[in-house]
Amino acid sequence: GIPLGSFIAFGEAFFSIWMPTQDAHLLQILSVLTCLNLVVVNGVMPLGALFTVYNKVKPQAVAWVIQGFVNIVFVFIALKTTDLGVFAVAGLSSIINITRQFVYSVPLVSKYLGMKWYSLFPDLAFSALSCGVVAGVGYGISALLPPVNRLMLIVSCGITAIIGALANFFIILNRSERRYVIEFLNKLKDKMNVFVS
Repeated sequence: GIPLGSFIAFGEAFFSIWMPTQDAHLLQILSVLTCLNLVVVNGVMPLGALFTVYNKVKPQAVAWVIQGFVNIVFVFIALKTTDLGVFAVAGLSSIINITRQFVYSVPLVSKYLGMKWYSLFPDLAFSALSCGVVAGVGYGISALLPPVNRLMLIVSCGITAIIGALANFFIILNRSERRYVIEFLNKLKDKMNVFVS
């Protein structure tokens, strides 16, 4: 959630610095609409490899084809009946992808893992929360340190990443995982002290 939350917070500044002759606000909206599905499914995305591990590639491929067909139909309808234009293309694609993840992919992966079909839904919520917190931190940093040039953008993103990592330490990891990370860092620090001495 850290890169994605940072992109949500700093995308417009990034586009205005990178492509100053383009409409940075429009590019930011389109980018966020396109990446919207990642906000939700980012935390369980690696589990998509389980379809390959369990040799269940065909059902997943069929789901992708159905998603593509539904996407074309809905975008075509939206383009003909609304004034959303390019926003319909970006937004509907993400909404349809999120729907496929919630209705098909995540419950099926849970089944393959021997879990209840809804077992991974809290992970989806944590993924969205993580991204939201990082984006909120980014907007706060952006207000304090406006990213008006490349250097300030890098500094603002770096500070956001550090604070986001600390926040995610408590959002994503449970108590035993936090304890494991702290023990690992302490061992690493001890090894570094031996190396430096």
